[in-house]
Amino acid sequence: MSFACTVVMVIMGFVLLDFWPFSSLAKANPSLAGQPLWGIVTTLVVMAISWAILQFCVTVQGMDVVDYMVRVPVSTLFGEFIIVVMMQLSPFKTTPQPLRGIILAVMAAILALVMHRFYQFAGGILIGPMKSGAPGYALELWTANAMLGVTFPVIALFGDGFGFWPLLSGSQNRP
Repeated sequence: MSFACTVVMVIMGFVLLDFWPFSSLAKANPSLAGQPLWGIVTTLVVMAISWAILQFCVTVQGMDVVDYMVRVPVSTLFGEFIIVVMMQLSPFKTTPQPLRGIILAVMAAILALVMHRFYQFAGGILIGPMKSGAPGYALELWTANAMLGVTFPVIALFGDGFGFWPLLSGSQNRP
């Protein structure tokens, strides 16, 4: 599960980059953009990057695999989702790639850190004291479920289903 979450985190990172450098390579050489080559190459790169991140954090840094999953990919995914869904990728729209994607990724990382702390704090208030770490991983599982299992679908419903109404009204909530 930790690897799967890392893969999705890396894919969302490429979304922030508009799939740069692959998109630049495809423009320069359109034959690279065709399937199945495009899918195979991007999949292999995503898998390699994901494996390297997981190995670095768990093996080199010595993080517990469940703690890693919640602190790194789940929290980063939540930060990426905030930028993609709530901000509609709008910050720095005129900045060219890859700089724009790097700025958005840094924003996602900052959001990940802040939201991870916020959700763990909120868990202590809403649920009460929870033990962190093995064997139950109560705090980690609550944090991951609250971020991605509950809050993100509500954000998506609010944004996509209701056009951010009542925060935006009329023509403001239309693309």
